[in-house]
Amino acid sequence: MAWGERVAFAMIYIKEAHAADVWPIGDHLTIERPNEPKNNEDRIKNARDFLDVFGNFTWPVYIDTVANEFEKEFAPWPFRFYIIDSSMKVLWKAQPVADECTYDTTDNPNGVEGKIKELLAAHTDTQQGQATS
Repeated sequence: MAWGERVAFAMIYIKEAHAADVWPIGDHLTIERPNEPKNNEDRIKNARDFLDVFGNFTWPVYIDTVANEFEKEFAPWPFRFYIIDSSMKVLWKAQPVADECTYDTTDNPNGVEGKIKELLAAHTDTQQGQATS
């Protein structure tokens, strides 16, 4: 995926899905589950602990507030991929593969990469049409 400066990726760390003190499932997991944060500092700590376990991302990581403002606005759980334009308009929200908790990230038309390519091509076509008018 080489889109240069035309595409930027970011991760939003949201409400803990299975906080140890709220909905403790997955006892077989080898990672320590966080508790539900009581304040923004707790949420930041949980996000940092997540990044310590799962590695550093090459894109920015943002953290939703303990009031879950991002979650309430975008309903991103369990996880989602969004394409948002430079004016912050949501152009596309990925939907999970039927009967699975996974996403198609390939370049097929319904995959995340495919949708990015489609939207970039449409944007390029629009800009070229404006340049020739």
